[in-house]
Amino acid sequence: MSWQEILINLAISFIAGIISGIIVSFVCTYFIENRLKRREEYKNKLLLSLLFFETLETKMSGYTLEYINNQLVEYRNLYESDSELKEAFHIVDVGLSSTIHMNIRGGSGLYDFSNEDFFKFKKILERRIKKMKKLLISLLFVFTFSLFLTACSNSSTPSNNSNTTNKHVHSYSTQVIEATCATDGYTYHYCSGCGDNYKDNIVKALGHDYVEREQNYKCSRCERYEDEGFTFSLITSADARYNESYNGRVNTYQITSVSSKALEDGKLTLPRKHMGYSVTGISRGALYNIRSSMKEIIILSNIKYIGSLLVCYDGQYNKPNETIALENIKFDSNCSNINISHTAFEFCDNVTNISMPNNCITMMNHDDRVGNHFLFEDTRYYKKNRVEENGCYYLFNILLETDKTKVPSTVTVKSGTRMIANQAFIGNTNIRAVELPSSLIYIGKKAFAQNSNLSTIIYHGTKTQYDSIIIESNTFEDCKTITYQFI
Repeated sequence: MSWQEILINLAISFIAGIISGIIVSFVCTYFIENRLKRREEYKNKLLLSLLFFETLETKMSGYTLEYINNQLVEYRNLYESDSELKEAFHIVDVGLSSTIHMNIRGGSGLYDFSNEDFFKFKKILERRIKKMKKLLISLLFVFTFSLFLTACSNSSTPSNNSNTTNKHVHSYSTQVIEATCATDGYTYHYCSGCGDNYKDNIVKALGHDYVEREQNYKCSRCERYEDEGFTFSLITSADARYNESYNGRVNTYQITSVSSKALEDGKLTLPRKHMGYSVTGISRGALYNIRSSMKEIIILSNIKYIGSLLVCYDGQYNKPNETIALENIKFDSNCSNINISHTAFEFCDNVTNISMPNNCITMMNHDDRVGNHFLFEDTRYYKKNRVEENGCYYLFNILLETDKTKVPSTVTVKSGTRMIANQAFIGNTNIRAVELPSSLIYIGKKAFAQNSNLSTIIYHGTKTQYDSIIIESNTFEDCKTITYQFI
């Protein structure tokens, strides 16, 4: 150790000793002086208490105080306890200006104390305090000197120890962990001598290499089936006669439920094929069983229908008690013409990312109830990324909701908008005219219902183009006669 380090250690030890001694001295002195001050606050009552306490402590245990200046004391019993002595003299008020005589009667007779005894005892007490202070100062120097010697001893030894102590040298064994479809690969290093370990050369998980077979898709590396963990129902022509959402999807499968077996590290990918038929949809409440463990859902281009209440329907509508884990919704870049329920992702308030191509959704279904809920309403992604224009709120190219207090009497729907969601303008009696862009392909249920003062629709396009827009039967429910202008 260098001489600079030795000096620093000595200085630190010396300062620490002084500070410690001062603190100890201050605390002890404070309690001793405070004890005297408390007695002085009682004036002569406390001095009397101290005198009798000292007397009783040495030779008068069990005696009784009878008179002070010929005043009878009501609390006669004296004990060897400071607090009880104070209590005994609480009713006595004696001034030092007058002669004080205290009569104590005991087994050996009557004892008499006067002013002289008080001042004599006070001087004795003050001498004791001075002696205590000297003792504390002596202890301070002893304590400081001992710390100083300890620092000197410690400062002289480390340089020798550093020469004699052998530094541990790691001896790592190495193991290469290959990446799999679902887990990362890496090189693992481990020291058998001390247990130290680390990973490097990280290789990202390979992902499944699904190959289409006659029945389904199977990974060429891990032999996992793409439809593993899913339950399906086959759509028949009979089903299609009673449910228009099945139209165009006869002899395809719809997912009815999903188990945790379908998840890989919290990620769910909807399958493309089952038992030789395409998978084209997912039913209401199908994700209920994995609502608290599914963090990501990937929707491939084969999916054309998404039902309602995916995570909160188990035969009846239930608001989930636990947290919905879903954070990421990813539509494949080739997704198109999806008919999705406006409540598909209700209660999914942890969703922070949604990726979706512009032509992904073309229609909104209602296999539950119309209600006033709109698509993606509960997600954090919507609340952060929605765009507001004249009281209309957009996400991607869909007008999802409006603020009645901000919407003008003549509404201009933003150019490029492809869909107007269900009940977007419902009950807004302030609207008198609506201007629609030629990009529009769908207007949802009751979008303009109960707009009693709506009288004009201005469309940027031809009547043939307007007629090609999918307009739900009750879109303009309870509206007056509407005139159309095509520009």
